[in-house]
Amino acid sequence: MANNKKNVKFWTIPLMLLLCCGMFRSTPANADEKVTCRVFTIEATSDGTGIDDALKPYASIFAQKPFDSFNSFRLADEKMYQLSLNTPTTLQLPGKLKGTLEFKGKSDNRLNLNLNLSKNQSPPIVIEGTTGSGVPFIAAGFKSPKGRWVFAVKCAR
Repeated sequence: MANNKKNVKFWTIPLMLLLCCGMFRSTPANADEKVTCRVFTIEATSDGTGIDDALKPYASIFAQKPFDSFNSFRLADEKMYQLSLNTPTTLQLPGKLKGTLEFKGKSDNRLNLNLNLSKNQSPPIVIEGTTGSGVPFIAAGFKSPKGRWVFAVKCAR
């Protein structure tokens, strides 16, 4: 038991030095910093219609799990939102879907986001993701009329 206490103390000091000296690459965002995010609402189906032209830049993402179980992706809606740090922004989503998007700060050149989705009485789905360098984060969500709703979030400062 005494050895465990020594190990904890040994690792606590270097860890605190790393935190205090800013050795991690996480850069805090200013409280007044805002980011602009584009939220794509996509309906994934297996109806054979293919990938909507507006979504073709992301075709390689749709070829990966879990999206590869569908063969068609239709852009149902696209909206822009301005987000403030740590302030959930209400999203306008189809049907009975509800959601918020929150800017949580920066890590390197990436923006940290929380996407919170809910439908009727179902428990909410909370997805933590990052976006940057023109690459959105994409998450599957609830059932749609023909398949599954997929949400892509792409942001810029």
